[in-house]
Amino acid sequence: MNTDSQLGLLIAISVWTTVSAALLYLTTHWRQRHFGAQLAYRSWLLLPITALAAGLGHLQPQWTNSPLSLLPVVGNASLQRGAAWVQTQAPNTWSLLFALWLIGAAICLSWLVLQQWRFQSQLRNLLAIGQNRFLAKRNDVGPALIGLFRPKIVLPNDFATRYSSLQQAMIVRHETLHLARGDIWVNALIAVWLVLNWFNPIAYLAASRLRRDQELACDAAVLREFPGSAKTYAEAMLSTQLTVLGLPVGCHWQSSHPIKERLIMLTKPTHSRRQGLFGLLLFGLTAIGLSSIALAGQESATEDEFDVAPSYAQLTPPKYPKSAKDERVSGRVTLKLLIGTDGKVAQAEVVDSPDSRLSEAAEAAVKDWVLVPASKQGEPVPAWVMVPIDFSLDETVPSDASAPTQGNQLDALYVKAG
Repeated sequence: MNTDSQLGLLIAISVWTTVSAALLYLTTHWRQRHFGAQLAYRSWLLLPITALAAGLGHLQPQWTNSPLSLLPVVGNASLQRGAAWVQTQAPNTWSLLFALWLIGAAICLSWLVLQQWRFQSQLRNLLAIGQNRFLAKRNDVGPALIGLFRPKIVLPNDFATRYSSLQQAMIVRHETLHLARGDIWVNALIAVWLVLNWFNPIAYLAASRLRRDQELACDAAVLREFPGSAKTYAEAMLSTQLTVLGLPVGCHWQSSHPIKERLIMLTKPTHSRRQGLFGLLLFGLTAIGLSSIALAGQESATEDEFDVAPSYAQLTPPKYPKSAKDERVSGRVTLKLLIGTDGKVAQAEVVDSPDSRLSEAAEAAVKDWVLVPASKQGEPVPAWVMVPIDFSLDETVPSDASAPTQGNQLDALYVKAG
């Protein structure tokens, strides 16, 4: 995949994840009120679902329409139409935008890495006190879950004296739930998403909201396991020190997320199973609907991705395989070619062929072809084309070779066994 295709794919995914993120962000309180914290958090699965749909839609082949006259190929003579095409190195706007995006992504990644390093620099000389549990040297660090591959639950130095036994159990259970649910990996993926969408303010709002929903979902799960302990849990939150540095990849029990919202949610009644099932159904329908729109939108967008279609320029004709000629094998080979911005064939696929020897000869020839690339607003862009190649045992041009081409192919080429 070249630079243009990479940028196009990133734009497609960015647009549709932004639409999903905005929808989820705006409906947060409605989802929590009607369906509870658990489903409100799980609803964020809409982001990867629509990203996948948009990516698949963008990667669908974009066909071209190129009404050219029949270009006969006789024997092994080289084929040219008009003057040989000369590649020009015009400035490519997409390449410039891609470079700017890379610079921004590198800056955003550096900032997140710095935040992670600042937090973890406070965690030197941890004291192991149990399975995956460690005690920090400071009182203002933790409780937190850190480490993608070697997860650790880090507790403040005064953990045993600051919290009651019940509070300690609830806090540890909260972090254990984060670990069991894979929330630390979710946060890592969100960090990657922010890097890819560093220019998008909605991404930052959505990421913050997602992590709030993540904490609320864990709070709700803890209270389900410790019924009647909401007041004790709230007191533990209030007694936690708030001098917290950002932790991009990790789960901090008392993070910078608004504590007021978490305390309010502790007083909310639990939701019925029927409400949960209805919410799950609604989420499924929303995911299917948005994904279908994203997929269909990308497929239709590929129909008009250039102003000028690709055309033949300088071609080396295929050689008729001797063994196929001796066995009187003939027919049409149809190739699907991806023409890059340099006019060269970046990818070739056999769509239809009467014999593997003919398709191999056709594929070998197109590797050296140079075409005039498609262009949009004066800039070359990659495009897929269908190229039919007729292998004939006589000098008679096949009756369908001169027929009008379909909208997804160039004109047929003719190779005789001569």
